[in-house]
Amino acid sequence: MGLWVVYSLGNWEAAGKSGLIRFVSNDITKKTNGRKKSSTVVFIHTDASEHLYLRFSEELSAAGIAHLPLKLQSPTNLPDIETTVFEFLKGIPPEDMITLNFTGGTKPIVSAIVAAAELVAVDGRDITLEYIVPDRGKKGKPIDNTEKIMAFENHTSSDRINEYMIRKFSELYYFSAAKKRAEKLLTNMNKGSIIDTLDLFYEWDNFNHGSAIKNGDGALLSKENWSYLQNLAKLKKGKDYPGQLRMLLPDLINNSSRRIKQGRYNAAVATTYRAMEMIAQLLLSNYGIYDEHNGLRLADVTEDTQKVVDEFKLENRLELPLRLGYRRKLYLLQELGNRLSEEMLNDLELESSMSLRNDSIFAHGTGSISGERAKEFLDICESYATKAIRRKEFLKLKTGASFDLYPLFNKLQ
Repeated sequence: MGLWVVYSLGNWEAAGKSGLIRFVSNDITKKTNGRKKSSTVVFIHTDASEHLYLRFSEELSAAGIAHLPLKLQSPTNLPDIETTVFEFLKGIPPEDMITLNFTGGTKPIVSAIVAAAELVAVDGRDITLEYIVPDRGKKGKPIDNTEKIMAFENHTSSDRINEYMIRKFSELYYFSAAKKRAEKLLTNMNKGSIIDTLDLFYEWDNFNHGSAIKNGDGALLSKENWSYLQNLAKLKKGKDYPGQLRMLLPDLINNSSRRIKQGRYNAAVATTYRAMEMIAQLLLSNYGIYDEHNGLRLADVTEDTQKVVDEFKLENRLELPLRLGYRRKLYLLQELGNRLSEEMLNDLELESSMSLRNDSIFAHGTGSISGERAKEFLDICESYATKAIRRKEFLKLKTGASFDLYPLFNKLQ
């Protein structure tokens, strides 16, 4: 009986990740100890990580351990990655043991590797999936020399899909191939209700709240999730404009947070920018001024508010219908005596963060945005959201707007 140890290689020279190289070297030594002649180590890699394969290859050649490269043509083409890995695993003798470590690589690579392992497991093969988990510092960065193995033993699709896999698929449903693969695997397990719930999350993630309720299944959602979604869908059908904004703002902020976790920083900044605009809209709605798609609508304003709006229109030579950009909304709020708008106008960190969106490729620029800057912008936005809405109320709404997948995991135990 042979042993196949498969590693997915990624960018492990980054700060806080360099310990992974040393950890994998030690892990190979431990796994092949006493059975070098029957062990084969395989490295899944791309052009970007080929230098790491060459580095490990030199070590293993010196130690007399057989090893092979499994090079992927694209780091993002999920169907091709899955096929390549599946065909390789399927070709391993059925009596041999397989341990597959899917720590490194892009999210499509990770998702495809796990999906391929599941398909091989359908044929009765038990594959042990492993993932290297480091401790993390205050800012979430990995800490060197704290790595440990998280193993999922007897990993068969007829048995269960592990928590990590569900999380990866839920993070990756904007890749249609990953979503289809998740549906196929869950169908094999007769877990139709989970497919419906993932569909619900997919629609919700795209702000299709009505479709989420109509086409999804809320049976596996938390009570807070289902209540929030129902209330928001109901408000969007009605005429309570301020109520819509109060419910949508936490949803926008959570959406931006998910984009950051997915590494989609340009999209995160664009969403956070929209959330800042919504804060200004929410503040205006407190004066009976509704900033709708057709322009400003004065719903139920006092004489003083009407006077301020008329003077603002004349001073800025604005014509009807009034359509105000983000800063002009704040200037109008300032004229109305709103203190929070004045704080926002004088916040240099906020101004710098708002320019991120304008400079990004999603707006007028050509550059990309770092995860750190995207997170800083989101933190600033959330701090103002807790001032526009009472902090206690905002946090309650934010909890309801957070996708809660753990009920799904519990169903798979």
